[in-house]
Amino acid sequence: MNKTLESFLQEVVGAVKIKEKILQNMKTNAENDIILNLFDLEFDFKTRIVTIKLLY
Repeated sequence: MNKTLESFLQEVVGAVKIKEKILQNMKTNAENDIILNLFDLEFDFKTRIVTIKLLY
């Protein structure tokens, strides 16, 4: 795997871990569902940018 793709995959994993930490801080499953629906991960394979978007 080339370095560029490897670093992009690390960014994706990092973004997913951030989203998981946000969910771990919630107390109930209902709250987790609400928070899960507030955030979205966007992957741009051309620019190799991972964005965490807040949906509202």
